[in-house]
Amino acid sequence: MAIQSLQVDTASYNVDDLVTNVRLSYENLNNISLNNVFLSLQSSLVEIMKDKGHNNFKIPHMSKARLIREDRLHWCLN
Repeated sequence: MAIQSLQVDTASYNVDDLVTNVRLSYENLNNISLNNVFLSLQSSLVEIMKDKGHNNFKIPHMSKARLIREDRLHWCLN
């Protein structure tokens, strides 16, 4: 589950509410989901650099669920 989907479940009436809701959603997300989000972000940034700053790329499938089951998922990309 993504941070945004958790945050949307709570009404925000001003910027302070929004910040609080995002922070609480972040804190309620489990470590595996957070790691998956940040690995996808890192992968996207790598592809953007390969594409010289353009956004004409596909995020490569990393098989994160399989790697988790095999206890081989890295915490960061090399």
